[in-house]
Amino acid sequence: MRFGINNLKPDSYPSICLNDRELSWVNSYCYLGYDVMNVIKHMDGMEIDKRCHAMRVRANILATRFYNASESVKKLLFITYFSNIYCSSLWVPRTQKCINKARVTFNNCFRLLFGVKGQHSISHEFVKRGINAFGAVRRNCCFSLMKRALFPKSDTIRDLVNDAAFNTTDIYTEWCKVLM
Repeated sequence: MRFGINNLKPDSYPSICLNDRELSWVNSYCYLGYDVMNVIKHMDGMEIDKRCHAMRVRANILATRFYNASESVKKLLFITYFSNIYCSSLWVPRTQKCINKARVTFNNCFRLLFGVKGQHSISHEFVKRGINAFGAVRRNCCFSLMKRALFPKSDTIRDLVNDAAFNTTDIYTEWCKVLM
């Protein structure tokens, strides 16, 4: 599979083969529940909204089922279910508002599970329990994917990443912004 080029008509796309099979051109592809598209404009918050909804549902289930659990059990559950926000390393939001929405949802899920009241400092509560806050979780996710992309085992992927055009992509720019 390969993505179409926005300014070209599909019949003018060059032919690309991988292992003697011609790759077909697509504009989008659903991979593990995440819609990967050839344009970034889809990242208008819909994907982040889906992840926020999934976090809220997960937090409500955990808070209901483990209401009387010990702090250590709740910590293990939170780290297990919230230490990797699915596909957050692929987020390229147009505005900081989308990321803030995800951060607030993440913090509210933490408050719900641990019974932390609104007047307490959420940063202090994360530190007190030894749990990564939203920014650290997102940095870890971005770093993990960036490391796999920049140092691949596949020669084909290595050639794509070493191309000068890769450093100008929106996703690479977002990774650099999140990590630095």
